[in-house]
Amino acid sequence: MPEEQVITLGVPPASLPALLEHPLFAGARPAPRRTRAVWFDTAERELLRRGITLCVIGSGNRRVAHVAAPGAHPRSTAWHGAFDFSGMDKRALRTRLERARRAGLAPVIEAAAIVRRWPLRLADGATVTAELAEGELSAGDSAVPLCILRLRRGAADTGCPFAAAQRLCTDLPLEIEPATVPDRAIAIALERDRKPVKSRPSALRETDTLAQALRGIVDACVAQFRLNERTGLEAEDPEYVHQMRVAIRRLRSAVRAFAPVLAPDFADRFLPGLRALAGALGPARDWDVLHDELVLPVVRAHPEDARLSALAAEVARRREAARAGCRTALREGAHRLLLVDLLAHVHCEWPDAAAEPAAPLPDLCEFAVARLDALFRRVLKAARRAHADDIPALHRLRIMIKRLRYAIEFFAPLFPAKSQRRFLARMAQLQEDLGLLNDLANARPKLAQCAQETPAVAEGVAYAEGWYAPKLAEMLERLPAEVRTLSRLRPYWRR
Repeated sequence: MPEEQVITLGVPPASLPALLEHPLFAGARPAPRRTRAVWFDTAERELLRRGITLCVIGSGNRRVAHVAAPGAHPRSTAWHGAFDFSGMDKRALRTRLERARRAGLAPVIEAAAIVRRWPLRLADGATVTAELAEGELSAGDSAVPLCILRLRRGAADTGCPFAAAQRLCTDLPLEIEPATVPDRAIAIALERDRKPVKSRPSALRETDTLAQALRGIVDACVAQFRLNERTGLEAEDPEYVHQMRVAIRRLRSAVRAFAPVLAPDFADRFLPGLRALAGALGPARDWDVLHDELVLPVVRAHPEDARLSALAAEVARRREAARAGCRTALREGAHRLLLVDLLAHVHCEWPDAAAEPAAPLPDLCEFAVARLDALFRRVLKAARRAHADDIPALHRLRIMIKRLRYAIEFFAPLFPAKSQRRFLARMAQLQEDLGLLNDLANARPKLAQCAQETPAVAEGVAYAEGWYAPKLAEMLERLPAEVRTLSRLRPYWRR
């Protein structure tokens, strides 16, 4: 039986007619069906805040009640006007649910949609299932439109839904939709939709195959990017752009970490596009760091100095211009097809197109040990070449450490958590110092640009550079000792 695969795409309302006329949908007009889902909670959202969901799905007499909670088996029963908690397998959970019932359960979220389902036939004759939902999500006074296309390979299908997504995203301005309908509804109810999304802990299991591991890592990175992109396009919080860059760096690190088992042209096919996407985000992030983390601390230390206030205003102006450029690049949307192509490759083509397709993929744990060994050797090599007066070599060391750290996070569930935390903690101060050094190196040409193009802020630039000079000297003095600590680290993954 083929492995079930799913990808969800957001459909802009203006693109809906073109989607329905697309050749993949030609000749079929399935009957629409109405569906409704209602989530219940107390007035204080006591259950949703703990990740517990009570949901009734269906219409008329055909309704089903679903109860789900972290660490418990979900339970589904026919809906007869009240939830049945007797079958929940944890006593503490049943007690909490009954307490919530006594406090008063009421509808807090509703999703109402018209759903249509098609069997799609791809160019090679294989099939996938498409399900289009049009409707609205509402919670209290908040409501958002819902128009999503879910492509999946079910038990009777033989095709790859990611290949179908590739075709559709090539022809239409569709977007990867990483959040499920329940996740989006809960975010609206808890008013937390506008928070930057950080990378989540790795979901790897020791029983996973190497293919499952890479797919899970790539899926998580793409989801992190899209969740931040969707809200961050209009948000003022610079953390959205930062987390988008983190997601892309993690994707690039994953490609490098799995390079030995990928097709020879895989890196050439995807890394340039990912590098270009990171480059489009880079100026906005660099000006954010210069303003928030380098200039503002000097201003706060000397709030009465008009020269510094003028510098802060000039940097803020240039930051806004960089943000506008970032938003323009994201709206152009070239990267969206790149991300769909990447998902399609790891889900549909790989490992058939692997470096050695005739050989079986290695065991996940053995592969993780070998890759962590290789990345750690590169860190030690970069450390031997790093000197306090060689800024490019220190930058190279910073990059090698970051790649190792991302790989440690990818493979984290395979090794003892305590040993990992200890290993990373011993590199923490070095990473922090190398990061500040990189920020100062990036800031220097931008400050010089400000001084040259806006002479009125030249004195503020000179003062800010002088303010950081002793901090930089102190940091460069302690860096050699911090770098030497790397040679004393013991690879915990070999214990």
